[in-house]
Amino acid sequence: MKKLIVGLIAVFALSLASAQNFGVYAGFSYPFSGSFGVVFNSNPVRYSAGIVFPFGVEGAVDYMIGTGPLGTAPGLNYYFGAGATLDAFFAAGGFFGDVFIHGLGGLQYQLSPQMALFGELQLGPAIGFGTAFGGFGSGFGFGFGSKVGLLFSQ
Repeated sequence: MKKLIVGLIAVFALSLASAQNFGVYAGFSYPFSGSFGVVFNSNPVRYSAGIVFPFGVEGAVDYMIGTGPLGTAPGLNYYFGAGATLDAFFAAGGFFGDVFIHGLGGLQYQLSPQMALFGELQLGPAIGFGTAFGGFGSGFGFGFGSKVGLLFSQ
């Protein structure tokens, strides 16, 4: 199953490689750990898919509400929006997941006409669920996330 998921993410990444505004990211989120994946910007919507450590996958959709230049620094822009992330994990003989509804804000710096560096923070409520020891449970809490990566355009 894990090989199938990794294969599907690789095919997704390769299919987006020729698309405009494709990118890669590394991230961290609470209550889980690090991730890496791919993003595709289709203004104003951004789609993300990634692998989460340990033993998980994530998918996200974000809607960018606003963007603009930050001060007089050439090539530096801000953006903000809202979105949702779904994480799924397979560990210890069980399945665990969460839905993270978040607001986000970030900075993007244009390194060249075809490449930009971005970094963002995400905050919001998270609903967790899972199976363990033959039962099912759920919970509600507060989560945060971050992403740092590169965007490529043609």
